[in-house]
Amino acid sequence: MLSASAYDFVVDGIYYNINGNELTVTKDKSTYSSYSGDVVIPDTVVYDGVTYTVTAIESLAFRHCYQMPTITLPNTLKTICDSAFYICSGLVSFYVPKSVTYIGHDILGGADGLQSLVVDPENPYYDSRDNCNAIIETSTDRLIQGSGPTVVPNTVKIIGQQAFDYCRAMKNIVLPNSVKVIESRAFFLADFDSFTFPDSLERIERYAFLTCNGMWGQRITLPNTLKYVAPFAFANCNLKGITMNYVQGSTYYTLANSLIEAATRTIVVGTSNSYITADMNIERIGEAAFMGCVDRHDLCFGRYVTEVGPYAFYNNYNLYDLYIPERVTSVGAYAFYKCGGYSLTVPNNLKEIGTGAFSACSKLTTVVISDSVQSIGRYAFMDCNKLQSVTIGSGIQEIGEQAFDNCKALTSITCKATVPPVMASENCFSATAYENATLQVPSASLSAYKDAFGWQMFYNAYGNTPGDVNGDGAFSISDIGSLIDLLLAGGTASVTADVNGDGQLTLADVVVLIDILLGVE
Repeated sequence: MLSASAYDFVVDGIYYNINGNELTVTKDKSTYSSYSGDVVIPDTVVYDGVTYTVTAIESLAFRHCYQMPTITLPNTLKTICDSAFYICSGLVSFYVPKSVTYIGHDILGGADGLQSLVVDPENPYYDSRDNCNAIIETSTDRLIQGSGPTVVPNTVKIIGQQAFDYCRAMKNIVLPNSVKVIESRAFFLADFDSFTFPDSLERIERYAFLTCNGMWGQRITLPNTLKYVAPFAFANCNLKGITMNYVQGSTYYTLANSLIEAATRTIVVGTSNSYITADMNIERIGEAAFMGCVDRHDLCFGRYVTEVGPYAFYNNYNLYDLYIPERVTSVGAYAFYKCGGYSLTVPNNLKEIGTGAFSACSKLTTVVISDSVQSIGRYAFMDCNKLQSVTIGSGIQEIGEQAFDNCKALTSITCKATVPPVMASENCFSATAYENATLQVPSASLSAYKDAFGWQMFYNAYGNTPGDVNGDGAFSISDIGSLIDLLLAGGTASVTADVNGDGQLTLADVVVLIDILLGVE
């Protein structure tokens, strides 16, 4: 791709950069191009007594030229760079000269007004066979640029990267049975009335239908010929259902409105209506599997799920809860970003909370992190603006940068670790938390916390020991009585009363306290 830069000169309202004895069409210094009307780019330009040949159009050179209905390209043109005519919504026709040898990605993305898209029949590199209103790379049968009126020929094998990116003028898309691959962002932000997948399809690449308006809320049927569906392929589509006619040996199958990889028992694409019952043998929730399923109200787990991939439930903001089963051992980065749910208990088998895993969960008020967790990633709970109470288990060793930053409602923090966890920076918690929240730590470790980097910034730090319910500094039978009284009165789980550290006040705490007094391990 030719790099954008300030223009060298302008002639007849067209901006150029000089490359030896050749010219590249560019734009002025503004964010959007200023071209309008019927634009004609000449084959040659004379400037300062020198004749130059026009051979290239720079990336974004005609970006957002809403009032440019036609453009005539020079017969000397060799290169059209990525997104050269991006969102030229007023453009009604586009003709590629026979001289062009390279066309980049998405050159006409968002050009919704196109009625004619034609390649010169003498061009040896590209064609628009069968009057298809598209640009096809001849040697690979790869459709690299489509338009509203495109009819995909039955000789096309690949729908290229960004081929229909931001194309909103399509109606009913039927891909012929010659198509084997849909590449990245092929239908990003595209809109259409219906879409039929071909029985020949083998691969759907990353972001192929990302935030595709035409897929929003749809029920789709995929062919059993698929060998690979990449993460994020249907992210932010909020699909309602997905089916496939499974045959023996297929890479994928569908069950309960989910696409599942057979070999790994991983949900690859989920929908707003997906569900897993306890007896379904699903082990993993794949990367971005439910990303943008905004109509989901509960998490999709069964008894066998052990891994939740990155971005798995990203932006599922209508979830009622954030219950994560005990068998889960891994939660990826941003897995539950911007999810609903009012409380969270991290399971006992989890050792690490990934980067941004629960960030921006705006309804979350209470978090209990189990003793098994050793590391809380950066941004893990950042921007949880209603979070009031956090209990961090005894196994914690490190807390990442901005892990609890901008949690402005945070008033109670309990850390059960006897050795102060290492803070990556002083902004692990927000300034308001340092000033207003109460920090409760094991009594014997209070001085260590007051000297530790980051922890020393808390104004209100106190020492408390689980089991010392009456606060006399010792374990005794009177603590059991105090705990039972608290239970009968409907009290809440303080750091001293929540003896088993599960964030709740129950009879289980009484049993654990009795075991402590009897010396039972």
